[in-house]
Amino acid sequence: MTQRTWAIMSIAVGSLLVAWNSGQEPFYLISSVIFAMLISTLFFGLFSIPHVTVRRELPETVFEGDYLTMRLRINHQDHIEKAYVLLEDECPVTCNENKRKVFLLEKLRPRETTTCEYQERCLKRGVYTFHPPRISSSDPFGIFQWTQQLGKSTPFTVFPRLFHIEYIPYRLTGFIPWMGLAAGTTAGESHDFFGIREYRRGDSIRRIHWPSSARRRQLIVKQYERTYIDEMSIIIDLAKGHNIGFEKESTGEYAIRIAGSVARYFLNQGSLVQFVGNAKEQTYLPFGKGETHLYHLLELLASVQIDGHKPLNTLLREMLDAIPGRSTVVLIGVDYVYPQLWSLYDLIKKEVTVIPIMLIAQTFSPYAETSLRGAIPHSDKRSPDTLARNIITIKQGEDLEQKFRELPWK
Repeated sequence: MTQRTWAIMSIAVGSLLVAWNSGQEPFYLISSVIFAMLISTLFFGLFSIPHVTVRRELPETVFEGDYLTMRLRINHQDHIEKAYVLLEDECPVTCNENKRKVFLLEKLRPRETTTCEYQERCLKRGVYTFHPPRISSSDPFGIFQWTQQLGKSTPFTVFPRLFHIEYIPYRLTGFIPWMGLAAGTTAGESHDFFGIREYRRGDSIRRIHWPSSARRRQLIVKQYERTYIDEMSIIIDLAKGHNIGFEKESTGEYAIRIAGSVARYFLNQGSLVQFVGNAKEQTYLPFGKGETHLYHLLELLASVQIDGHKPLNTLLREMLDAIPGRSTVVLIGVDYVYPQLWSLYDLIKKEVTVIPIMLIAQTFSPYAETSLRGAIPHSDKRSPDTLARNIITIKQGEDLEQKFRELPWK
């Protein structure tokens, strides 16, 4: 009941008490009229409660910065028209203080569906919950009000904003190609049948295709295909103490956007990708490929918290056995952490290609320490060529898509 209801009931009870004590009929009349009005409005209000179902329509995928279009389909199931019904919803993805959305439905026609729609911009990645919408109705005097929740809570994920990467070279260190599928044809020991071609000196006699040789009157050999599926490990620093900056303009949020964009690029090339971070909760996604794996990775990046305490070097040491030799590692973190990454030596010994992406801490906060000089260890003779020349430095405010497009890959 509303405050107005309590006030009117107080007047009715007060009039009845005065009439009881004084015996004056006008007070009996006043209290009788008030009680009759309360009873009639109560029954009228109960009759005016609509029987409806509400279906919430959400887009399948929304990224940071996108506008979310929310549609609420109200299906009126009564045979009688209802009027002046309030529909209330709450939008958790908005950063505005006023998350409450209110719609006045002047008429709900029998057996018809009404649509309410609103838009809000999703400014921050995360996993949100839309609580059930509420529908309210009241009597004409606003004395009684009835509210009911409709439906169930709906989880909703806002993915981190990704940027387009046009090109990352398939070879940085002189090892085997590490982008997608690399096929090489041979007439020797191999995997899958590819076709036939003329015999060349050095081809195995066992690979001669005799029916084709007899038909063409020259030696023809069977040709095979070797296929390499390349493996990419993305490791990012999610330590709370290394998250420099504020909100979306912090090193942690930049690292998440870069990790998602790099993963999408290599998955589109057909590579196997695994992801790991040093957040407080377990943040690991094993090797996988394709659009489904990308979706799971984006779900993980949307929900991950930058709250870890484990040093990045410890994480690298724990992941050494899970990182295949001659694979590729993309390492994303603040610049002053790199001098502490002694486990990079072990990756170099496994002939792993390391692509360091350094977030320059002082550009995110003038009070942050920085140490770009000597950031990559050089104990191995290959490290200056494989690591130092491939460093990618990122500053706050840079256009990440343009930055990757203009990189002087070597």
